[in-house]
Amino acid sequence: MNCPECGVKLVGNEVVCPKCLTRLPQRTYGPELAAEQVPDAHYEESPVAVRPWAERLSDFYRQVRLVLLVVLALVALGVAVLVWRTFFQHDAGYYFAQGEELYQNGHYVSALDPYKRTIELDPGLAAVAYNRLGWCYYRLADDEQAISNFRRAIELNGEL
Repeated sequence: MNCPECGVKLVGNEVVCPKCLTRLPQRTYGPELAAEQVPDAHYEESPVAVRPWAERLSDFYRQVRLVLLVVLALVALGVAVLVWRTFFQHDAGYYFAQGEELYQNGHYVSALDPYKRTIELDPGLAAVAYNRLGWCYYRLADDEQAISNFRRAIELNGEL
């Protein structure tokens, strides 16, 4: 059987012409055909189908969109990291300054946490932060904690 559009000889029971991609009418084989006349379901040679330029261009645009999506995701991740580091992740100096401001305004209980965070983040500022903690506890009339923090500050100052 030949393709009705392009005339190519068809080898198997194809439903689409391999050359022009025309949909073919379904062929049925009745009992009148001998076993040797029933065509194979596979090709001996695989014909190369040439895709139209519009289909290739569509694939190209699909790939470009995928690359742009990946780039956009990376940029969004970079912006998220930048925002996190700018607004949410602070260094020891930030917490020490926050503790100083609270201490100067008389908020001794609130100043305890920033001083403790300073000690966690920067051991170099630990002696000064322990001294400030001692003063906070002194102002709060917790002499035991005040003495403990003053002693720790003196120990760290001696190591310097």
